[in-house]
Amino acid sequence: GLLTQASVHKITANGTTTSPIPRGNFVLANLLGTPAPPPPAAVDIPEPDTRGTTTIREQLDAHRNSPVCASCHRTIDPPGFAMESFDPIGGFRTRYRVVGADKARWETPYDQGPAVDATGVTPDGDAFSGLEDYKQLLLAQKLDQVARHLATSLVVYATGAEVEFADRDAVERIVDQGRPDGHPLRAMIHRVVESELFSSR
Repeated sequence: GLLTQASVHKITANGTTTSPIPRGNFVLANLLGTPAPPPPAAVDIPEPDTRGTTTIREQLDAHRNSPVCASCHRTIDPPGFAMESFDPIGGFRTRYRVVGADKARWETPYDQGPAVDATGVTPDGDAFSGLEDYKQLLLAQKLDQVARHLATSLVVYATGAEVEFADRDAVERIVDQGRPDGHPLRAMIHRVVESELFSSR
């Protein structure tokens, strides 16, 4: 349910438009624990076209033609594309909105723009048709990674200290113990508190 929360969609938009880049980065950093590196200083980051002449996907396609950009966007863009069906405040949409022309003062300033395309392909080559498909791929392929990042975050929160290389085995034990049951959160919290990482810091 996290990826459909309006709060997530709002903090990954700029208030009027959306972009797959911050939303994809949110998933990588906060769900999978694998944030993308910052873009090179000389690279212009595409911004959505509020006039509606191009979609953000079309702009990103041109952006990815640069080999410098392509390697990171291969990972960043799929989760961002999956979340494109949600507007800047988390409402579901099937079309983008664009600034309308020749509008009277009492009319809405926006028109219906191009259709939203929430399809994509993961770095592993798996195609998805929208957020529900993408979530199923995460559950099937990345559940341990999500659990590992969550366990690490809980340890950091509980101890006030970063997880070091020497702590990885203890985190893996927490993940291993939760795997048969699908990593329930309550049990994970108990295991973190019972771990030597919590009791020895």
